[in-house]
Amino acid sequence: MDDDRSGVPPVRQRMLDLARAVTPPRFLRLYQARTAFRRRVQRAAAWSFVPVLIWAFVFADGGLASIVARRVRAWKLEHQVAELEHRQELLQNSIEQREKDPAVLERLARERYGMARPGEKVYRIVEIEPEEGRRISKEQKKLARAARKAEAQAEAAAEAGTKDAKPLRPAAETATRKHH
Repeated sequence: MDDDRSGVPPVRQRMLDLARAVTPPRFLRLYQARTAFRRRVQRAAAWSFVPVLIWAFVFADGGLASIVARRVRAWKLEHQVAELEHRQELLQNSIEQREKDPAVLERLARERYGMARPGEKVYRIVEIEPEEGRRISKEQKKLARAARKAEAQAEAAAEAGTKDAKPLRPAAETATRKHH
């Protein structure tokens, strides 16, 4: 009767041995089956909790996935800060160069403020709207037609040799009289 089961206190062992001696074998088998079933259920319950722990470790708010995502975001932000600092340094150097270099100052004065040296002429190119451009183009065509017509009349008058023909008016005056 000396089974010496490890982990079971000696007093409890004696009680179990006494219970085995008194209990009929049929009930003992039922008890052992129930005990085995309980152990399997306890083991299954313990192992079913493991996936929940793994999921919590990986995907929960403070889990591995969120830690990795935060580190990646921090790395991207650090990289962006480094790029912006480099750009700021380049812009600062450009400002210092503009403030010190007389050629750059002269170029900026000419471009932005239309300044010129004595004796130089400044030409400004002014952009116009497309509609205004079409209107000006039509006016130029009208003036060109009027000029060609006046030239044709002058040639015809010169060929005919008539000196008492109507005097020619400027083309712009002809165009404006048509509108009035």
